[in-house]
Amino acid sequence: MGFISLLLTALDDPLKKLCFRSSAARADAAAQSPYGQSRCPAGESPFWDSKTLHQTHVFIFILACTHITYACTSVSPGSSTATRGSI
Repeated sequence: MGFISLLLTALDDPLKKLCFRSSAARADAAAQSPYGQSRCPAGESPFWDSKTLHQTHVFIFILACTHITYACTSVSPGSSTATRGSI
């Protein structure tokens, strides 16, 4: 998960430069975004903006924390059982 987050950080600018054709309403909404200027020409919307990148990083962080919590929760009973059995 850390590698994916690092990869997203390294590819931040190339991902923000990706644009696709869209309807006028979506292009206007992207242009009014408070998270930075759109690097896309008129009539196109960014594939990945700063807000999306931030939300993805938060999701990866929560996923990693959940993974660590579940791993510790499942290992604790097993290790205590193994310790009691070997004494």
